Amino acid sequence: MPALTPTKKRKNLLTFERWLVENDRSPLSVKNYLADIRRFGEWFRQTSRQALAPELITPQDVRDYRDYLFKHKAASSTINRRLTSLRLYARWAKEAGLIEFDPAERVRSAERQVVAPKWLDRSDTNALVREARNQIKLASEAKKGQAIRNHAVIVILLNTGLRVSELCALEMGDLTYSERKGKIKVRRGKGSKQREVPLNPEALEALKAVLDARPESLKHRFVFAGQDGLPLKPGGVQEMLAALSRRAGAEATPHTLRHTFAKNLVDRGVPLDQVAALLGHSSLNTTRLYTTPSEADLERAVSAIGE
Repeated sequence: MPALTPTKKRKNLLTFERWLVENDRSPLSVKNYLADIRRFGEWFRQTSRQALAPELITPQDVRDYRDYLFKHKAASSTINRRLTSLRLYARWAKEAGLIEFDPAERVRSAERQVVAPKWLDRSDTNALVREARNQIKLASEAKKGQAIRNHAVIVILLNTGLRVSELCALEMGDLTYSERKGKIKVRRGKGSKQREVPLNPEALEALKAVLDARPESLKHRFVFAGQDGLPLKPGGVQEMLAALSRRAGAEATPHTLRHTFAKNLVDRGVPLDQVAALLGHSSLNTTRLYTTPSEADLERAVSAIGE
């Protein structure tokens, strides 16, 4: 079989990328899948001395790659994600008529230990919100609107469970609110799913504060934006939250706040199907992670014996 030319390899990846987009994979997922295939391709080249091509991959190659990742102490989640990427690559190749069977189909995934997501306890949650509120008091007039916005971002993430990308994409048309109640419409969640999330009084108050604080010159369509009127970027939210977390002595990321929202719902006895609907989960198996005891939960359980 003639060696695959660089042009042919690039064409394969470009076609695979186009297929992922057409199958409604998110931009971040597409980026990760392509990176996984490139990593596999480099391993394949080193072990087989051939450039990667779908028709050359055998089930044994996939098993050897899985074992290679195990040997190099890759996390089970990483191994399984890379196997998923290979399965998608094979599915594309089958649909394109390049192969007849999926070489990864019968290769077992790595067994995963169920680990509870990280969330904030009540003390850290209060410390973070208190620090964000304190920054409003300390801010100059020129920076006060930004501090109010940052406080609202934290409060809304904690009380709605939005993904940071969903929060950054919010437009004024996605809001419905009155004096006493409101809701947010997520127009394009993960997998292009839409959902509505009610606003509790705390989130509604924070939202109104950030909208009232915007000068007339910034009456743009995005709910959370910078001075240029462009929407906040997830990376910017992460940096802001990291800085406030350090001051508050609480380790938090946007996803930690989402997990905290879910954990609080589960602890209050909200049925899993309702938690899943609020979070935009397509599977209850994902939501069940929030019923997994954390280290703090287990410590409290053991401590209760001596009370």
